[in-house]
Amino acid sequence: IGWVPDSIKAAILLGAGLAAIIGEVGGGGRFEQYPYTIAIGVFIAFYMLFSLRFKVQRQGSKLLNAFGQYGMLPALVIALIIGPLFKELPIPQIEWKIFVPQFGTLIRELSVFGIGFPSLNYFIAAVPMLFAAYIIAFGDLVTSEALITEADEVRKDEKIDFNADRSNLLSGIRNIIEGLINPYVPLCGPLWAAVTAAVAERYKEGRQAMDSIFGGVGTFRVMSLVGVILMPIVSLLQPALPIALSLTLLVQGYVCTRIAMDIAQTTEQKGIAGVAGAVLAIKGAAWGLAVGIILHLLIGSRKGKAKVEAEGTVSASN
Repeated sequence: IGWVPDSIKAAILLGAGLAAIIGEVGGGGRFEQYPYTIAIGVFIAFYMLFSLRFKVQRQGSKLLNAFGQYGMLPALVIALIIGPLFKELPIPQIEWKIFVPQFGTLIRELSVFGIGFPSLNYFIAAVPMLFAAYIIAFGDLVTSEALITEADEVRKDEKIDFNADRSNLLSGIRNIIEGLINPYVPLCGPLWAAVTAAVAERYKEGRQAMDSIFGGVGTFRVMSLVGVILMPIVSLLQPALPIALSLTLLVQGYVCTRIAMDIAQTTEQKGIAGVAGAVLAIKGAAWGLAVGIILHLLIGSRKGKAKVEAEGTVSASN
């Protein structure tokens, strides 16, 4: 991450954020099918996660403070209530049972040990997608580094050792295992931006809110495992899963665009990020990265800027 120019980092994040938002509210997105539920849910999620006014209001209200501790969950619960009222979501049908994972079926029908390895042609055909996925994953690592660094600067009682190389390696090992057993692409990314943002925001509130960021992330993962096994919880939330995905992507769009604007410091970097990010969102990751590299070489070079600043200093002194 360190050797990639800030303008290209910002472009990747801005493009990823815009693509996430366009994919939801643009033509064919879920917003067309659930307009009222998504609109109300995302405004509530944004307000509870990022609003300074809400943070002040929480200090004087036990009820708001209780809601604010659960990140996006209150927005999802409200979506479950208003969705049926607007006839955009069905009423949940509760199933009172416990889900038992079907590992035998998983191995037989999804894993390479049951259906065999794909031919070489599949791997060759996936090469363009490989580069696109890596660009997106790079953006996720930049996002996670920014979120964790912000949290680390607020909390001085715990040192968070973020290492992009380690995260990249761990994601690769996990994806190899997942690819062999259960190749489900949506779970192969290195970051869940919305959850990371929610955990980081609560972590910033101090040790009384979250003792350790590792405890916060660990609690979320453990309760996720418990939640998917208990069918009453799954069946209750199932109608709102499209809304949950939309809220996740829209929150990710907010986080990515905000961090992109923080990364781009100079006017040249901001211009490169805007143009390359827009191309990435519209034409795809490969096009966006190519445009970003070319623009960086043309107008974003540090050497060129340093020379101009030096000449300006000499002129001023004369």
